[in-house]
Amino acid sequence: YLIGHQLQTDLERVLADQAFIVQKQIEVTRAYVTKNFVVKAKAAGMKTGIDHSPPDTIPFPATFTRETSEQLAQEDVYNARVISITPLNPKNAPQDGFEKDALTALAAGQKEFTKIDTVMGKTVFRRVTHDLASVQACVGCHEGKKVGDMLGAVSVQIPMDAPMAQ
Repeated sequence: YLIGHQLQTDLERVLADQAFIVQKQIEVTRAYVTKNFVVKAKAAGMKTGIDHSPPDTIPFPATFTRETSEQLAQEDVYNARVISITPLNPKNAPQDGFEKDALTALAAGQKEFTKIDTVMGKTVFRRVTHDLASVQACVGCHEGKKVGDMLGAVSVQIPMDAPMAQ
């Protein structure tokens, strides 16, 4: 039992590290996209939006994150979403009880919220952490917020089938 428990603990630690890397990649990429694309595009007269099909519109950074993550999820790499209790895009609302509980815990001061869970019949490691307004351009769309404020959370799911098989 102790060996099995230690392997489970080690696996959870590895998955938590992977989820942290995904979260940091999302944060850095979104801040970069916001600063170097959104700000410049708006200055040039373009718009940002949920629907970015018009030629004069680019996606919101959270939309960019969700759409690229959906492609990675189809390949069973990971799934990540930017979520909020008050999202600009309804698709970024919590999708289940875990995400609702995570947002409540983070709003109460918890640093992260994790769980091994079953989603759509697959075992996944789930981790949710604060999503903060990282650059001034963030508060341009998120009215009433300032840089450093919590806008919502980053929700990461990492498939466990391959790591458990190893």
